[in-house]
Amino acid sequence: MIELIYEGKDINLEADVAVTGCVYTDCVHGRADSVRIAFSDAQKLWRLWAPQKGDAFEVRQGAIRSGKMYVSKLAARENTFVLAGSATPLSALGAASESWENIRLSELVSRMAAQVGMTAELSGVPDRLYARFDRVRKTVPAAIQFLCRRESAALKAFDGRFLLLNERKLEQAAPVACLKPADMTAPEFGTSDAGLMREVTVQYVGADGQITGRWADGRIAGGTLAVETPVSSQGEAERFAKGFLRAANRRETAGAVTVLYDDGIATGNVV
Repeated sequence: MIELIYEGKDINLEADVAVTGCVYTDCVHGRADSVRIAFSDAQKLWRLWAPQKGDAFEVRQGAIRSGKMYVSKLAARENTFVLAGSATPLSALGAASESWENIRLSELVSRMAAQVGMTAELSGVPDRLYARFDRVRKTVPAAIQFLCRRESAALKAFDGRFLLLNERKLEQAAPVACLKPADMTAPEFGTSDAGLMREVTVQYVGADGQITGRWADGRIAGGTLAVETPVSSQGEAERFAKGFLRAANRRETAGAVTVLYDDGIATGNVV
């Protein structure tokens, strides 16, 4: 049974406001987790309760919990009420510009997360020291996602936190499940050349002149990408270029399957 905790109150989802549909999207790589939940509401109770955009809520079912969500959309229809939410608050939509010098990655993302009422954690990601970082007209999630791409990290927003996860460790983890053809419905796998990059160049012109780093993938016959961002050494520029190239080519091979409800599989798991 689905449970709903709304602004700290346990909502009784029986009879008058029974759930008629719920979709929870569990994401990694920068997209925030989201929930869309529909209720029967012949008595118009949700209208009386007057929910507001930005309200906090959580959806639970068995071992699955959405973590803290923030209302992003409300819709009232005949005998139905629809509530949608995201793991990032409305304040995360605001873009800004600011700069830091001599700052660790952990402190940098924590400071930005605090601006929208969230925290940040590194999981298996080296806590690099940056000589400089410029956030230029970016939202907090976009700025943290930029940092993740250049450090080959995956970003997940969940339960009031930005989690920076080591991509390679995720991919090298032991499988949590093995799916056989009989377990799957409508399996689809394939490759695509869309957006692939053959080479990425990272460059920066500082007080000591220009620093340039490149990273290439000889298998790819795609385009090239040039990124300008502050770096303190050629080695750092090459590390960033490798991260940007990895991010650009991540979706070269992709697949999708439908399986029965299984709370033992979560985003980031190897199957």
